[in-house]
Parts: sequence; C-alpha cells; structure tokens
Amino acid sequence: MEEEVKKKKKGKPGPKTPEAIAKVTQNLPEGKGGDAWGFTEEGKKALAIANHMHQLKHGLYATIPIYCKGKECPYAKSCRLVSMGVAPKGEVCPIEASTIEQLVKMYAEEMEVNMEDAVKISLIRELVDTEISILRCDKKLATDPDVVKNVVVAVTEEGTPITQPQVNKAYELQQKLVRQRHQTLRLLNSTPKDRAEIEGNTQIDPSVMIGEMRERLMKMKSEEDSTVDITPEK
Repeated sequence: MEEEVKKKKKGKPGPKTPEAIAKVTQNLPEGKGGDAWGFTEEGKKALAIANHMHQLKHGLYATIPIYCKGKECPYAKSCRLVSMGVAPKGEVCPIEASTIEQLVKMYAEEMEVNMEDAVKISLIRELVDTEISILRCDKKLATDPDVVKNVVVAVTEEGTPITQPQVNKAYELQQKLVRQRHQTLRLLNSTPKDRAEIEGNTQIDPSVMIGEMRERLMKMKSEEDSTVDITPEK
C-alpha cells in the first residue's frame, strides 16, 4: 500500500530541489550565451541574436531557402524573377521564402498542429524542407525534361565516347523526395488519423454493424462446410 502511495506522489523524473537542479545543469551552456561555449564578447552578442532569431515565427525555417545569385543561380533559367530583372541578388530567395510561409501555414492548419508541439513542428520543418527540395528538382526538370539521358560512361582508345542510357538524376532525386514526403506525412498525420478512425467506429450505424457481423458469420460457416476431415478412421 505504501509503495502505491509513493508511486502516486511521484511526479516527473529528474531533480526536484534547486540544489539538485543546479548540480545537473552546471555544465550546460546558458541560453543567452554563457562561458560554456567559450565565446568571446562578440560571439556572445552573435549568439544572443541567433537565439532571438530562433524565437521568431520563421526562425526554425530560416536555413531552408537558398540565397539569390541572380543569373548565376543554378535555377536561373526557370526563375521568373530573373527573367523580369527583379531578382534580389545576395538576399534570401523570395520564391522559396514565400513558398515556405505558405506551406507552414497550410500544413499547420490542415494537421491542426499546436505551434508549441515541438515534435509536430519538427516534422513540419522536415516536410517543408522536402517540399522545397522537390521544387528545386522541378525547376531543373523544367529546363532539362528528359527522364532518360545518354550519359558518357567511358571513352575508347580512339577517343569515341561510350554512352549509356540513365535516368535523369533530378528525376531520380525527385521520386526519392516524394517518397520521403509521404513518410513524413504519415508520421505527422498519425494522431489525427487514429482519432478519426476511433470517432468513425463509435459513430457507426447499428444496421451496418449487424450486416457486417452477418457477413462474417456466413463466411465462417462456409469455411467450416468446405473443411476436409483428414482424421484417420479407427
């Protein structure tokens, strides 16, 4: 009985007293730039700015978009901003930044994700990162649409190239990313999906339930009738 009482009183694992907490955390870096990282004063200021950036709404996704290189960008041929002459060279790609904002909002609303749920937010970040990578593959395929290409794999002694048909690397990567997106979506959608299935089962129509039970009973009876008796005669 005493053990049950102790278990009920037991809260979250970990240190409880201020002294114990201080002992456990004494070697951890301070959130606003302590000496544990070995930063100089300039480094501490930069760390404080970095911490502030991560607290912003877009902070978690700040490293996803590429920086605009104007006409030197590998995706310049399919970029409308470059063709219009308004690409902001040296700044974050506006197309990717805008797409990221829309995707985060769309997935958060669609999946009913609480923005304080660290696990779900991390999955959304992974999902958005994958979506942007797929977008980049689409841009490459827009200017090089051949799914199968003849690639030089060797050269003869006379200098004649030997080619071999291979799947376009951009297309191959795109398909891999699409599969990765589906896996992340399943993880992100697991809880709402399970809840929907449970709610659907509790609201099932009684007549439908009786019909399904009748079908199962008939199936079991037919299986019994078709069973061959292999018991040897005595």
